[in-house]
Amino acid sequence: MITSLQRAVARIFFGLPESAGFAVAGGAALIARYLVDRETRDVDLFTALPPTASIPDTAAAFERAVASQGWATRRVQLTGSFARLVVEAGSEALIVDLGVDSPPDEPPTLTELGPTLSAHDLAARKTLALFGRAEARDFTDVHDLANVFTKEELVHLAQTQDGGFDLQVFADMIEPSAGSPTTIWDCPTRPPSGYATSSTPGVRKSPADERRPACPIRISARPRPRSRSPDGPQRPDPPDLRNMCSTRRMMSSAGDSLGIAPGREPYGDRSDSDLGTLHQDQTVLIVVR
Repeated sequence: MITSLQRAVARIFFGLPESAGFAVAGGAALIARYLVDRETRDVDLFTALPPTASIPDTAAAFERAVASQGWATRRVQLTGSFARLVVEAGSEALIVDLGVDSPPDEPPTLTELGPTLSAHDLAARKTLALFGRAEARDFTDVHDLANVFTKEELVHLAQTQDGGFDLQVFADMIEPSAGSPTTIWDCPTRPPSGYATSSTPGVRKSPADERRPACPIRISARPRPRSRSPDGPQRPDPPDLRNMCSTRRMMSSAGDSLGIAPGREPYGDRSDSDLGTLHQDQTVLIVVR
C-alpha cells in the first residue's frame, strides 16, 4: 500500500530539475506496480545516469522543496553517491534514499509515484536480492512475484541482469540439506521458522496468504556473496542465518497484511532511530535462533 506521504514526497522530488534520470526502485516500486502486497516505510530513488546534479546537491534541493511544504528533513547519511534523509510531516515520517545504481535493462515507466523501474527489472533485482542476502522480506516478495512470473522467468531475469548469479548455487540453496534440518526453510518465498508470519498462532492470515498455494520447495539458509548488490554498492557478506537474532514488527493497521520490518537495506542498515518515534506503537518480536 502506497501512503499519501509517499505520493507527496515523490511528487515533490520529481518536480525538481535535479530529479532527471532518477526512478523509483525497491519495495515502494514493487508495491506501486502491484507486484507485492505489503507496506514499506521508505522510498528509494536511484539513477544510473550521471546525475544532473551531484547527490549532495540533489539532496539539498530536495530538502529545500520539502521545507517549502512546512515539513522537516533530517540527514542520516550523505556521501558523494548516496544520501539517506528522513522526511517528517507532523506525526508521520518517511525514509528517502537517493543514490547511483546500476542501469536497468528496460526504461522506467510511470506509476503513481512517478518514473518507476519496470516489472522485469524489479523482479530481476528482487531475485538477485534473495540469492545474495536472503532477508526475510526477499522471501516474501519473491513469493508474491512467483504469482506473476514463473520460476524459470525469475531465474532468467536474474541471470540476464547479473552474470554473478550462479544457478547451481541457487539450486543448492533451494534443496534440502541432508542431516541439517535446522538450516532448512519451508519455502524459498517464506520466512524461516521462528519468524512471526501470518501463519503464526494468534496472527490473522492476510488475503494475500489466502491466495497463495502451498509451496513444496525447501531452502537452506545459506546466503551467498554476489558480484554486486542488486540495488546498491557492494555490501559485506550476509550473516549466517542459523545464528541470527532478528527483530520483526507486526503492522497494526486493520485489513493490512503482516509486515516484516526491514533488516539490512540497500546502502546500509535502516534502524528505528532513522525514523524517530514512527514505530513506537508497534509490537516488537525478538527471535533468537
